[in-house]
Amino acid sequence: MTIAPEGALSGRQGGADGSVVVKLGMWLDNVRKRAAKLPEQRRADLDELGMRW
Repeated sequence: MTIAPEGALSGRQGGADGSVVVKLGMWLDNVRKRAAKLPEQRRADLDELGMRW
């Protein structure tokens, strides 16, 4: 995780052409929307980390 210049948390996610900056809020929103499609282990791992669905 890095801090973007504007102060928003961001992370790097591998893309086809290298790294892509993904803001934490956007990532959380995407994961929540796709929760039903996540593998059970991934959901369990996120639950263990305290993910709020």
